[in-house]
Amino acid sequence: MIRLIFRWGNKWLHRADESRSMRRFALGMLAFSWLVCETIYALSLWLAVGYGRYLEPEETTALLLDWLIGTAVTWFMIEPAQILTIAALPCIFKSDLCDKVQEWLSCCGLDLSFFF
Repeated sequence: MIRLIFRWGNKWLHRADESRSMRRFALGMLAFSWLVCETIYALSLWLAVGYGRYLEPEETTALLLDWLIGTAVTWFMIEPAQILTIAALPCIFKSDLCDKVQEWLSCCGLDLSFFF
């Protein structure tokens, strides 16, 4: 979500050289995208602190353990599988259809890694 907000804010920068008002608008949109992203970050921290104050120590420990397990599964199972898939099966990613899909996704501001 944050990546999409930054892409939305950055898409005006290529037109910043057209005029002085367009430059101000482009920089304003970039600043606004930063503001939105920082607000989302601040709200997520506020939510984490709220849950931390609401939960008992045992529940907090269980929540942190669940987070640790989820992170470990992501880092040690999902990401290596994704890297091996991309590295070991280049024939899948070299087809014309896959190239067109990747080009279309990049034009839409999406990355293939969003779907793994």
